[in-house]
Amino acid sequence: MRKLVGNWLKCELTGEKTRGREVGFCRNHDGEDIGKAIIEGGFALASPHYSERYVPFEQSKARERLQRARYCIKR
Repeated sequence: MRKLVGNWLKCELTGEKTRGREVGFCRNHDGEDIGKAIIEGGFALASPHYSERYVPFEQSKARERLQRARYCIKR
């Protein structure tokens, strides 16, 4: 994460709320989406219950290795 984020991080709120919490996305100095990068790198899975935004970037090996939290499963 330190290598990906570096010394600069910018997060912006979308105006959406889930479970009463603000939704936002963060980018590093180069404009790279942090959430996309960690999912694309196979370090995490998306939360399709809240947003389909990162689902296309999931890695099959990560799906085999990681367990998606129950609250993240689309219902």
